[in-house]
Amino acid sequence: MDETTRAVRELYEAFPYPSGPPIMRAGFDARYLLSLGKLARGESTPIQVLDAGCSRGVGTLGAATLQPDVQFTGIDLNRVGLAEARSEAERRGLRNVRFEEIDLMTLDGLTVPPGGFDVIISSGVVHHLSDPAKGMAGLSRVLAPHGILSLMVYARRDTIHPIAKAIALLSPRQASLVERLQLGRELARDMASQADCPAMWTAANEADNVEFVDRYLHPNEHHYGLIDIWNLARPAGLRPLAFADPREWSIENAVPEGDLRQQARAMSKWRQALLIESIKRPGNHELYLCKAGNGARTPVADEELSDAIFAVHPESVIRVDTRSLWCSTRIESIALVTRSGEELSLPKGPMATAGMILRDQNEPFEGKTLLAELEREGIHPSSARKCLQHLLQIEALYRPHAVDCTQPQGELVTTVAG
Repeated sequence: MDETTRAVRELYEAFPYPSGPPIMRAGFDARYLLSLGKLARGESTPIQVLDAGCSRGVGTLGAATLQPDVQFTGIDLNRVGLAEARSEAERRGLRNVRFEEIDLMTLDGLTVPPGGFDVIISSGVVHHLSDPAKGMAGLSRVLAPHGILSLMVYARRDTIHPIAKAIALLSPRQASLVERLQLGRELARDMASQADCPAMWTAANEADNVEFVDRYLHPNEHHYGLIDIWNLARPAGLRPLAFADPREWSIENAVPEGDLRQQARAMSKWRQALLIESIKRPGNHELYLCKAGNGARTPVADEELSDAIFAVHPESVIRVDTRSLWCSTRIESIALVTRSGEELSLPKGPMATAGMILRDQNEPFEGKTLLAELEREGIHPSSARKCLQHLLQIEALYRPHAVDCTQPQGELVTTVAG
């Protein structure tokens, strides 16, 4: 183990990150991630997911709880965090997850399923490696040809770097982690008490010790722009596939309506992404990568809608607001709440009707089934098809590969409006 890796392990064993219970993070659903690539798995065996740098396992445990038929492997060097993860998995009775002490710089001792992992999740880890390029190459090596790598790395963190630098400048050269934490907390408290202090100091003062150490006292941290990520991925045989939240990377959400938006729309997707990065200056970059032989799926054509398989998007929520009246219930509104928290109203007509049909649907179904349900509700066939395409565009639905639809295709559940 190199010195940088040892220092990182010591930090996280002293302050296991993140604090808190298991969570449902972006990209938690393995079937959805696999649906993004044009290559499908060869056989209907349990999907294998690797969480590369799982720490306390909060993301791994959350995903394993929600997907009991998917097999999860969490790896890390944080022995304290791994012990907590194993204990929580046992407490929850999870039998589809295991945790291994593995160095991401070598992956020595990792049990790799035949053909490689179907999905690899690396959230907030690669930027802490002593050699990120070597780490990415290792992850690519154990990723299946059809596999998807979910990657989150730090971008420019303009509200964090100045505080980290201030603490480093004030800390004695040989100060321990605990001593630097005490100094940093005192500095943040004093700065936050000033009437005109920047908001970043208030945020630092309100962070718990685990979060404070991870943000401001980390011994090794790299930062990536989009070009840096491309340059990191390419030598490892990886290519960008999609952003974790494509709505955040749309010109419509970045450039005000007008001539400049029209000019931006004419750019290549690559130049659009660079423009949005410059405008929005995100603190993190979260995206999905695949191997060079894989790539994005071709959008479903209108004539393919009937026979295509769909499922309700696991990261979007269909919300129905109702009003209770005397001996009746009135539906006030129907909306789609996306992963970023944005709320999209489903207007009366085909979209609202589809929302009511889909809100309790938990199995994959063929497009013809939804189209027939819409037509039974009085929706014209052409409008029903446009509705289905729009549901895909706004991520109310997605298209799992047939091999990943291990559950029987049941009938749609229709909720009758009051």
